[in-house]
Amino acid sequence: MPNAQADVLGVIRAKGEIVIGVRDDDPPFGFRNDDGELQGLEIDLARDLAARAGATFTPFAINSTSRLQFIELGLHDALIGMLAVTERRKQQARLVEPYYYATTVAVLASPQSGASDISGLSGKRVCMLSAAIYAEAVAAHPANLDMMPVRTLEEAHVRLGNGDCDGIAAEIATLAELKKKHPNLGDHALMAIDAPPLPWAIAINHKNAGSDFERLISDAVTDWHRSGKLKSLEKKWLGVNTDWVLRRHEAQP
Repeated sequence: MPNAQADVLGVIRAKGEIVIGVRDDDPPFGFRNDDGELQGLEIDLARDLAARAGATFTPFAINSTSRLQFIELGLHDALIGMLAVTERRKQQARLVEPYYYATTVAVLASPQSGASDISGLSGKRVCMLSAAIYAEAVAAHPANLDMMPVRTLEEAHVRLGNGDCDGIAAEIATLAELKKKHPNLGDHALMAIDAPPLPWAIAINHKNAGSDFERLISDAVTDWHRSGKLKSLEKKWLGVNTDWVLRRHEAQP
């Protein structure tokens, strides 16, 4: 039996507005262009979800440290904001299945490292964001990377340039964007770490679990994979397609 709040979709349609938490500071998923307009892969997905709900998309800017709190407080209806799935987050919010995206962890390696693949970085020092969600996978890798914690990717870029580290470990899409931003990284190689991809989920409040709203989101994600919409958007914003997205598209009936 659906929860008492199962008519949240009816409320959204009656208001004619759906508030969706999105990133506005992390290209290519969600960011502002030179005119201050929101754009990116997840912004396009949010607009599509709003259209399916029959409502106007109202963005609610979030960041990596203040995402699920707003869902718990009911300040937005859904969140599409690079939210990796973890057991702890499942306790904080309803993470809608199927998952819409996943990212692979990689190392952006300096040519001075002399490495042609990830094994060539064995024992090398690699910069990585402090408390990154993928830290355990990187630390457990057989290459035995020597991790140097940094606060931001820009700090990692500076340290890489200074020779303090031989590479930067992060999600592959983030590293691809870093390469676009800094021309001096053009000859740096992206080396994927053979660890399971980190799936990302759209989040809603737990009280709306099992509602028509959750079903609409779940059906939307299924259609994004089946129709190839997500594959096209990924190609548009990242310039490449990841194996995870291609496999999800091919697996759909």
